[in-house]
Amino acid sequence: MVEALRLSAIIGESEAIKKAVAETQRVAQTEATVLLLGESGTGKELFARAVHHLSNRRDNPLVAINCAAIPETLIENELFGTNAAHSPAPAIAGLANSN
Repeated sequence: MVEALRLSAIIGESEAIKKAVAETQRVAQTEATVLLLGESGTGKELFARAVHHLSNRRDNPLVAINCAAIPETLIENELFGTNAAHSPAPAIAGLANSN
């Protein structure tokens, strides 16, 4: 029931969407890192939220970020805190693994 509610945000009848939903359900049951690629507005965050919600990590935070909004010169620092001495904010990756 909960699975159906989360996946209901993904709308489509095409074979490509059906395949993507099936893959979402499959990878959510693993410990694998998932990389979602696609054009702006194609639903990457919907699929990311579905994977998270269906996974064993559902009780931990999901940190959604827009990498395109972060300058290339800062992306590594923002994600992994590689220059922590100059950045008072915690690394984004650390926020997601805080539990």
